[in-house]
Amino acid sequence: SYLLGKGFENVYHLKGGILNYLKEVPEEKTMWKGECYVFDERVSVSHGLRVGTYGKCRACRRPLSEEGKKHQHYEEGASCELCYSEYTEQQRERFRTRHRAISLAKARGVPHLGSAARSAKETKKRAREWAELTEEESSSTVLPRHNATSIMKS
Repeated sequence: SYLLGKGFENVYHLKGGILNYLKEVPEEKTMWKGECYVFDERVSVSHGLRVGTYGKCRACRRPLSEEGKKHQHYEEGASCELCYSEYTEQQRERFRTRHRAISLAKARGVPHLGSAARSAKETKKRAREWAELTEEESSSTVLPRHNATSIMKS
């Protein structure tokens, strides 16, 4: 309705959205040109939901074209042409450190940070604790459980 309000007459709604359109309609039959920005690690997709050519600047999180990766201010994990002047050298050094940590975790095949890493750490910790219990202890030990009712009452 924004476009209709701006005077455009030929405005249509895509049933199922743009991604469904790119997935279902054969490329040779579409009027879509280019790539579609998506809010996940793919950054952009093209017809058939193939991963597009855009990457993401890990400092500012903006989409980054292949051409942008060739710019003198692009440094993987630290800056791009668009954000280079927005950050100090100290901030870019923090970004470099974060990027090295993420790359190392990826190479090791382990989660870096966030709920997935915390969950994996917690699972390993509980497994170690459980393994350390003797058979006698394990038969009489009750591990803590939470449910919606007990949490709401506390």
